[in-house]
Amino acid sequence: MNLKVVVGAETAAPANPRRPLLLTLFTISISLVTAAAALALSVVNGREPYANPWVVGSLLLLTVLGTHSEEVFGDETAINGSILVILAGAGIAYAGGPLWIPAACGLVAGLHWHHIRDRAVRKLLVNTSFTTLSALAATAVARVLATERPGVITVAACGLATVMAYWLTDNLLVALVLTIVDGRPLREHARELVRSETEVIPFALLGFVCGCVVVTGGVWFGVLGTAALLVLTETVVFRASRQVSVRRSAQWAIRIAPIAAAGAVLGTIGLGGIRHGGVLVLIAVASFIGVGILDRLRASLGLFALVVCAVGAAVGLPGNRPLGVALIIGVGACGGFMMRHRQTRTRLTVLSAAASAVMASGGLIAVLKPGFSSSLEGAFLVGLLGGLAALLAWHTILVLTLVLDRGRSILPSAGTVMCGEAGLILTGGLCGGGAGWIGTRLGPPGLFASLVLLLVVVGLVLALSVRQEVERDEPDLAGDELLDVLRSALLDVPASRLPE
Repeated sequence: MNLKVVVGAETAAPANPRRPLLLTLFTISISLVTAAAALALSVVNGREPYANPWVVGSLLLLTVLGTHSEEVFGDETAINGSILVILAGAGIAYAGGPLWIPAACGLVAGLHWHHIRDRAVRKLLVNTSFTTLSALAATAVARVLATERPGVITVAACGLATVMAYWLTDNLLVALVLTIVDGRPLREHARELVRSETEVIPFALLGFVCGCVVVTGGVWFGVLGTAALLVLTETVVFRASRQVSVRRSAQWAIRIAPIAAAGAVLGTIGLGGIRHGGVLVLIAVASFIGVGILDRLRASLGLFALVVCAVGAAVGLPGNRPLGVALIIGVGACGGFMMRHRQTRTRLTVLSAAASAVMASGGLIAVLKPGFSSSLEGAFLVGLLGGLAALLAWHTILVLTLVLDRGRSILPSAGTVMCGEAGLILTGGLCGGGAGWIGTRLGPPGLFASLVLLLVVVGLVLALSVRQEVERDEPDLAGDELLDVLRSALLDVPASRLPE
């Protein structure tokens, strides 16, 4: 939980006309105190250890998601789950990680889009100062209590002390500014704030433990645990009043998480085993062009082009990094998906589905390639399974987004669309496997030529098919047209015109 105060001219007019001046002086003072505290702690701690940029970015993203799914109360304070992520940063500092990570999370927790949009400088300064100071106080307590190889009881005790340091600091600062605004005694505000929403404290303690796991155990186990904890807290603690907010946060998490995961894998995977980088770049460019053209004709054809290029490159290029190859091809394909005009949230959903499809097919090919890709039958099998994995991953993202938006009643329609696309996408996997086998025989130039030829042939056949349909102008609705209409509803793209 992160308690904040909304300050400014739109609040209730104070009885004392001097209070706006006091509020301005307080804003300036608390901003200077925050800057001085951050500088002092950085000087005392000296050189900080290395921080994984992907972990830091993930924590900052979780902080943004937690901050912007808030509930505003009548006294102009608000509550959200950003304390969980800030305490995870404090847990990282407790286990020996950098001190600036929780401070950065605290700074981000005080930034709200509606304040930035409205240029509410005072609100931004007060909120960021409160959350940053509270994060620094919690981190200082964690560093003081840190010991070598602590046991479970020690970690729990230190975590509870760290949580209480953040809790008391943040609520006392909020009580102080509320006293300046409405003139009520500081003790009354402090007592009300400290006693409110205390059921979130155990979740904050678990967030601290997740931060310790980031350093002492698996890095991504700690990050994913923090993300799951954030969703669980908003669902369990605020389930009566936060259902819409949680659903919205889950939708954006589904849209963003696969893209972030693909970027993290691409940034951390060893690409030294990838050879023939020039040909790989050419295939990525071909994927970009092919997906961009075919996706404008029909949404499923964009996925077809992605599967053909990703599977073909992963199977056909020599080396032991099929997942890295598929991700590089996926980057080009995502550029192709961006060419079609869509709403921002729909575009993110399509990119997230593409990232999931590439990771699923590339990961499966990485497992199967050593034992099957040497023969033509094995290459076709690997390509077929890679296409199936891409199909399931792609539609999993779409279905999750639609279920959160429209409910489970959309499942039969979404299943109909997936079954209608299954034959085309599995054919794309077979074509990609065949092109990959050609690459193993004729080398990377043969692989590139076969992939380009496949995309050109598919484009020409589709163009002729569309032209014949226009010339016939048949009034009846074929199954493909019905699927196109439904697919357009799912992906927010223009559909084939229905006959009147």
